[in-house]
Amino acid sequence: MTELSKITIETSKRLSLAQELAVIRAAAERHPDSAETRARLTSLLLQSDLFEEVIDLLGERSQLSFGEGMMLI
Repeated sequence: MTELSKITIETSKRLSLAQELAVIRAAAERHPDSAETRARLTSLLLQSDLFEEVIDLLGERSQLSFGEGMMLI
């Protein structure tokens, strides 16, 4: 008789919002001109209710994308 095997898969661990924010902030410091990093940082700041930091981040830019400009309105 054959025995049934049970396969268990360990789920990956997600970063908390605070951990992801710290990682993206470090990436933004290394690559300040990266639009993708800036967009992700802006999204995480908004999720964390850090609206003043969003204004500071986008307000210092000389050229904003349409989406970034809309966030400042």
